Amino acid sequence: MIYKFCYLGGLLSRNTRIDDEVTARIVKASAALRRLQKRVWSDHGICLTTKVAVYRTIALSILSYGCERWTWYSDHVKKLDHFHLRWLRKICGISWRDKVPNTSVLECCEIKGIKSILVKSSFAGQAIWFRWKTIEFQKHFFMVNSQ
Repeated sequence: MIYKFCYLGGLLSRNTRIDDEVTARIVKASAALRRLQKRVWSDHGICLTTKVAVYRTIALSILSYGCERWTWYSDHVKKLDHFHLRWLRKICGISWRDKVPNTSVLECCEIKGIKSILVKSSFAGQAIWFRWKTIEFQKHFFMVNSQ
């Protein structure tokens, strides 16, 4: 019996929880970001805004892929937020020993918290689906009424 499998980049399982999906997304994003350690994150010639733009492009797209179908629980948001802030601190060169609050890290990088980012991308995916269904309905409605 198959309990979980990968389909179109997303992890599907028999239960409705997304624990495995969130963990898989974090592992994929971490691997992608670690590959850039020497070329981007450790390079002092690259400015912070460019590093944050690279982070947004790579990490946030990997984390938010397929999130419009997720049912969120607080433990998932905490896990993703921990990943998000840990990498932003690493990019900024801020250690946890510096005792800099998370809000200051987000302000330094000029980026929002992971919850607002994922909610925004979740609603964007739902809006695209809704527009597509509306267009399909209009096509069907006008085809039926024109005959």
